[in-house]
Amino acid sequence: FSTDGPFDHPQGLERSNVLLRAVARPSPAHELSLWGSVYAGNWDASGQIPWREVATGRLDRFGAVDPTEGGSTDRENLVFHYAYEPSPESTWRLFLFGSRYALDLFSNFTFFKETGLRFYRGPDGSPVDLCAGLDEAACAAAARGAERPWLPGDGIEQQDSRWVYGGRLSYMRSAALWGIPIEGEAGIETRHDQAAVALHRQVQRRRFFTVSRVSAAPRMVGGYAHAEIFPREWVRLDLGLRWDAYFLRVRDRLGVPSFDPNFSAERIDGSDREALLSPKVSIVFSPSDRSEFYGNFGAGFHSNDARAVVGRGFDPLTRSLGYELGARTRPVEAVELAAALWLLDLDSELVFSGDAGTVEPSGSTRRWGIDFEARARPAQWIAFDYDLAFADARFRATGGAVPLAVTLLMNGGVTMEFGYGLSAAGRVRLVGDRPANEDRSLTARGYAIADLVLRYRWRRAEFSLDFLNLVDRAWREAQFADRSCVARELGAMSGCFAAGNLGGDVEQVAEDIHFTPGNPFWVRGGVAVGLF
Repeated sequence: FSTDGPFDHPQGLERSNVLLRAVARPSPAHELSLWGSVYAGNWDASGQIPWREVATGRLDRFGAVDPTEGGSTDRENLVFHYAYEPSPESTWRLFLFGSRYALDLFSNFTFFKETGLRFYRGPDGSPVDLCAGLDEAACAAAARGAERPWLPGDGIEQQDSRWVYGGRLSYMRSAALWGIPIEGEAGIETRHDQAAVALHRQVQRRRFFTVSRVSAAPRMVGGYAHAEIFPREWVRLDLGLRWDAYFLRVRDRLGVPSFDPNFSAERIDGSDREALLSPKVSIVFSPSDRSEFYGNFGAGFHSNDARAVVGRGFDPLTRSLGYELGARTRPVEAVELAAALWLLDLDSELVFSGDAGTVEPSGSTRRWGIDFEARARPAQWIAFDYDLAFADARFRATGGAVPLAVTLLMNGGVTMEFGYGLSAAGRVRLVGDRPANEDRSLTARGYAIADLVLRYRWRRAEFSLDFLNLVDRAWREAQFADRSCVARELGAMSGCFAAGNLGGDVEQVAEDIHFTPGNPFWVRGGVAVGLF
């Protein structure tokens, strides 16, 4: 797959995927499968651009402040699965996996805020660093008053190269206890990462300072047990418990850092560990064949970056508690409806950090929301579907909004089967406006997009033709609230200093929406062929 996209600076995206899968059944009780996949991609990117520049016409929405963003990545996976069914009531499953992953990502979120007038384009087009070999005062003096073609120098390069391997062994059994049917499952699993991770400062994809370089070896081991109990035909009880332990080890590989007037190196070295028990309880009532009502409670967690845990003292695991009440019904044979009311408490939220291009933990949050879905098939050749999700997400201590948490999401459409392998679907998706920062002073604008999808199947081949963003709506694909300085603001806007304190004062720079534009109307075609 290859495309330049709609951008002023061609995206140059090249992507390739290969997937192979083999299945063997040496006997009715045994099944083995092996599959492998390879993915590779590289691209240039126009990056996130400040809305203030687009709104005033100084920058096209498909333009760029730093057109040298982009990167490359590849991933190779190998997965083995074995299932053994000694009897109709029991099954053993073994799942093993290994993966190699690499990413080299170039980004620039703040442009001139950290470096000011420091880099300029030399006669041969390559960047020149005014601060090379100079201290902070000399660097500031070199930049002061100079007239040069200045380059945005706040770019970062994130490198991640790792091997991942692990597996899971589980046993499932159906039985009866005192005449009550029970279906149970228990298992153990593990995952191991061996990673080399680095963060560099770069300009036009040329490194000039290394912030951190580490080797990380996070490991996870866990076990779980789950049972479905049927005390009555109209009642089902689900009970589950899992235990997870994470062991984090980070070793500093930075070496002796060089001096830089704008940036400081970060040494990260140490280890940590944490274990959690996570229970789950669900009860389902089915008063008829057409309806059921349920309630859920469950505890879970998310893990934090090992570098943030070791270097900044964050907890390895962050606890979450979730609650849900819901119902499903089929009032008539052709219609299915479902609705749920839920609540989620999270001990620590992950929020975006523009300077590093990563996420960082913050305070505890509470989310509550409503989900609704509807399906209808009035005739064999036509089907309708509609999904709605509403959520309210706030920090518990302050009541402030969780930045960029989606508040309203709707998706729906109609699918028609014309026979002879031909089908068509009209789809509409809507994302509502949402707060871009905690005090709700900035808004990430929502959008509504309509698509038309055509499919034709012939023997082992499927041909597709997609008409995307039919009404050519101008929309934002990714959005963040961030603080940045563009060249015209240096020396003229508070916090955007041209020389002297080259990094400026982040608290003085006003926040603004930074976004990547969504694609305009475009047509995509494809062919898929099954070989076996």
